[in-house]
Amino acid sequence: MRSSLMYPFSAAMLAATLPAGAQKTQPERLNILWLTFEDTSWYELGCYGNDQVHTPRIDSLAIHGVQFMNAWSVAPQSSAARSSLITGCYATTYGMDIHPVPLDTPPDIFFPQWLREAGYYCTNNSKTHYNSTTDNKSCWDECHNQASYHSVHRKPGQPFFAVFNTVTSHMGRVRTFHTDGRRDYTTEGLYPALLRLPPHVPDLPEVRSDYAGHLEAVQDVDRWVGVFLDDLRQHGWEENTIIFVFSDHGGCQPRGKGYLFETGLRVPLVVYVPPRWQHLLPDWIDAREHSLVSFIDLAPTVLSLAGVEPPEHGHGRALLGERAVREAPDMQFALAANQLHHFMPVRAATDGRYKYMRSYIPYRCFALRNYYQWGMPSN
Repeated sequence: MRSSLMYPFSAAMLAATLPAGAQKTQPERLNILWLTFEDTSWYELGCYGNDQVHTPRIDSLAIHGVQFMNAWSVAPQSSAARSSLITGCYATTYGMDIHPVPLDTPPDIFFPQWLREAGYYCTNNSKTHYNSTTDNKSCWDECHNQASYHSVHRKPGQPFFAVFNTVTSHMGRVRTFHTDGRRDYTTEGLYPALLRLPPHVPDLPEVRSDYAGHLEAVQDVDRWVGVFLDDLRQHGWEENTIIFVFSDHGGCQPRGKGYLFETGLRVPLVVYVPPRWQHLLPDWIDAREHSLVSFIDLAPTVLSLAGVEPPEHGHGRALLGERAVREAPDMQFALAANQLHHFMPVRAATDGRYKYMRSYIPYRCFALRNYYQWGMPSN
C-alpha cells in the first residue's frame, strides 16, 4: 500500500481546523479532483528528474501515488487536447482538432454529464475550449471562474468531480518579445547561466532566460497545487479525494508546444489515491507506470473510479477503478492540424520504442509560421 502524503494527517489536526461544534462526516463515495496546468513538458518537474526546479508538493504526490512516465497529450495545443479529454476520443473523430474552431458535434459526448447522472456534482474552473458549437458549459453543474466543490449548491455528502486549471505556466508568461526588464529569476533559486538546457535547444541567452522563466512558472504551479492539498486537509476530504495533476501538452521551449515531437506531446501525469481507496489501484499498475497512456484514457478512468461504465464508443482504456483494463495498446497516436493561421496537418504514432511522424503537406517548411510563438525571445 502506498503511504499518505508528505504532511501527516490525524483526527486531532482535522478537528482543530473545524469550527466549534462542527461534525466531520465521511461521504460514502470518493471525490475526484483534476488540477491541470499548461504548456509544460514532463522533464520540467522534479519528480521526472529535473533537480533544478523545486516542486515538492507534486513530487510528494508522485512518491505516494502513481507517476505515469509515458503519458501523451493527444495534441500539442490546447483546444484539440481538451476536446480529446472531454470526449475520451481522438479530437479528429468529431472534427474537433482545428485550433480553435468550433464545429457542430453530436450531443451527449462530454463525459461529465454521465457523472452528473450518477450523482456527482461536477464543476469546472473554468477553461473549456472544446472546439464544439455545443454549449461547452452544458455538461457541468457549474462552469465559471468561481466554480468549486465548495459550491452552496452541492448537497451535503454529494461526491464531486472538480476541474481547476491555472494559466500561470502558459507561454504567454514568457511571450515578451525581448528579455529586457525581466524578473530576477535568481530570487526564486533559478540561475539562467547555470541551468542545464534540454538537449534539443541551442545555448543562447534568450533560450536560457525563457527556460528560467518557465521553470519559475512551474514552481508557482506547485504552490498552486499546495493550496488544494491544504484545503482538502482543512475540510477533512484528503482521505476521500483522488487527485490528478497534469499538463495539457508539452512545454514552451522551441520544438515543444505546437509540434508532435516528444517535447510537444509527453506530459507529466501524477495520480494520488488515498489509502482507503487503494483497492481501486489494479495490482498490475506500478508506482512508476511505464505503459503507454494517452489523454483518451482519462475520461474512462474517471468514470471507472466513479463506478460508471465507460461508453463503448470511447477510444481509451480505464487505468484505475473496477473497470480498469490491463492490456496497454500496441500503438498510441497524436495529431496536429494547425497553430492558429498556420495550417500544418501532421500525425504521429508510437509503440513506446519507435515513433513515426507524417506530414500531409511535406512541401511546406516543418516549422510554425505563427506570430504568437514568435513572441518568445528564444523563438
